[in-house]
Amino acid sequence: MHQTTATTSMFRSLLLLSLGLSAVVAWAQQDTVPEFKALRGSYMMYSAGLGDPQPAKLNDSKIAFAIDGEAARKMFDSMAPDVRDACTAGSSVRVRTKGHVSCQREKSGEYRCSFGFDLRTGESISGSVC
Repeated sequence: MHQTTATTSMFRSLLLLSLGLSAVVAWAQQDTVPEFKALRGSYMMYSAGLGDPQPAKLNDSKIAFAIDGEAARKMFDSMAPDVRDACTAGSSVRVRTKGHVSCQREKSGEYRCSFGFDLRTGESISGSVC
């Protein structure tokens, strides 16, 4: 009986130590100096609208960005809560939107965020149609 109590006590001590170390690592990661990181994505320069894009022109030039992977996941996680979206209704896709920035989490666990800019005015615009 004494052996089982000692084993349980040691297991609890190791578990608490492990949780404590995990908390310290998480806390330390929050205090790291921000730095630029590489990202995965694509862009499209165009004129007119995203629904029927035309080649970019001197007097009408816009850019849309689509970011995938870890950067998109971090953006998605920072943009709670989920919103209802007509384009993804009835699917398992989760959508979060703030202003003209839109992020999705697919059922597969993949993330994608989109946003854009009107390059003539510098204004933020949507980076996706749906």
